Amino acid sequence: TSPAIVLAITKESGAKGRLSELVLGAAVLKDLVVVLALAVAIAVAKTLLSAGATLDAAVLLHVGEELGLSILVGAAVGGGLIAYMRFVRFEMLLFVAGVIVLVAEIARALHLELLLVFIAAGFVVSNASRYEHELMEAINMVSLPVFVVFFTIAGAGIDLQTTWQLLPVAGLLALARGLGYVAASHGGGWFGGESAVVRSRGWLAYLPQAGVTLGLVGLAATQLPEIG
Repeated sequence: TSPAIVLAITKESGAKGRLSELVLGAAVLKDLVVVLALAVAIAVAKTLLSAGATLDAAVLLHVGEELGLSILVGAAVGGGLIAYMRFVRFEMLLFVAGVIVLVAEIARALHLELLLVFIAAGFVVSNASRYEHELMEAINMVSLPVFVVFFTIAGAGIDLQTTWQLLPVAGLLALARGLGYVAASHGGGWFGGESAVVRSRGWLAYLPQAGVTLGLVGLAATQLPEIG
């Protein structure tokens, strides 16, 4: 369920075909849904954790405005990337790294959902231009050192005592999640008219978890220090 993992595995194995397309599409769509749901959940939780606060339509309206602005800014970023790759196409690695830093600061100042901004930007580049592969090459080069630092920090933050206490619950959740994917792969594949091979193999592709999950958990913990 991670676009980064899907792209890495398909690139390394040279996999092409219906299953690869479905898995990548589902992974991206899943991220979009999860980012939207998390933004709403954090906004609601912040309201409920405030003393004397009540949840009303204004809170959800404010969240909707932030999400809508995030999508618009992401679309503008995507348009800017397309223009650069079409007319300039110089030092793509440095340009992409600079865009990431700049957009992150803009998102912080405007209280935007950063992940949603970049999802929208990637969607625009992928569907409104032919420069998707050029952009992905630069992003893959930028992502490696980021992953190294990210997972080092994530690993250093693991509390073994807490992990051991939560292991039975985590195991049950992992089992339920796996069974859910088996049912969804067969049921969704049958409903969508996919081949027997896709229906029987699809669930295996959705089992891995990756950095997005850890990143969102860290984001939630930072946004909600009372229960972080």
